[in-house]
Amino acid sequence: VHYRCAAGKTVYAAFWLGEPGKVRLKLSDGRSYRLPQVMSASGVKYAKNEDQFIFWSKGDSAFILENDVMTYRDCKSRK
Repeated sequence: VHYRCAAGKTVYAAFWLGEPGKVRLKLSDGRSYRLPQVMSASGVKYAKNEDQFIFWSKGDSAFILENDVMTYRDCKSRK
């Protein structure tokens, strides 16, 4: 899934379903991550390093939190 975010940023996410699920992310700033799915109250949450990096998606939207700062916001999947 390719997401377009605020400030011209983009995220490419490849999802693996299973128990637990996983996601591989490629960010427009050149970084990439592989994250395990973790428990969430709503949507699908992937995190590492005790929630220091979080990718959260719900429907066609997503965002990224890094150390409690939203670094990728208002991300919408391209159709």
